[in-house]
Amino acid sequence: THFDISGVPYYDAYTITMPYYATSLYPGWYLVGNPVNYVVDWDQIVSCPLFSGLMPIYYTITPSGWGSYSPGFPAGAGRFIPPYTGFFVAVYPDMTGTLPFGTNSFIPVMARANTETSDLSDFTFRFDVFASEDTSRWNYLGTRSDATDDFGDKYDAKMPPNPIGRNSIVHFIIDGDIAIRDIRRTLETGESKVWTFAIDNLTAGEEITIHWNND
Repeated sequence: THFDISGVPYYDAYTITMPYYATSLYPGWYLVGNPVNYVVDWDQIVSCPLFSGLMPIYYTITPSGWGSYSPGFPAGAGRFIPPYTGFFVAVYPDMTGTLPFGTNSFIPVMARANTETSDLSDFTFRFDVFASEDTSRWNYLGTRSDATDDFGDKYDAKMPPNPIGRNSIVHFIIDGDIAIRDIRRTLETGESKVWTFAIDNLTAGEEITIHWNND
């Protein structure tokens, strides 16, 4: 959804504070936005000493399901957030989240290359699920050397609450947690791992297609 706004653009540092309310409908979840008239760099925001109480992931709803980004792992969302763009974040239980938009995160120019690379021994696998009226494209599993086999918020991403009228048809199951991506520790020689995901919120007997790229 887009809104027309008017007024003097904001160019200064800004900090959003978000308490954890255990009695809210969706405890810990906040819809926030980039309040400044610059593109902001999420990696710089997360690395700021003031950043605290929040999972290092932001989420955005797309026509193909939940996109997410954490430093070094784009999954349907990117490192750079345009001005006034809304996104979701999650506060840890019983903590207060501090989200700092510092001047070091401001990028006046939209185009900027991302030269980050991953360890070649690791892999990232994305698959799509298509149903008659629903599509889920941002389903990621893989490995990273600094990940864990249980839920770890550096790469794994919890399932956000769905907007009214929208359903998520794919989710991973990590030690009882419902997630939109599941990244495990790097495989050792001869080792195997099992990833578990579920497809639901569809009509019984409805035909689905699971698609992935050969490479």
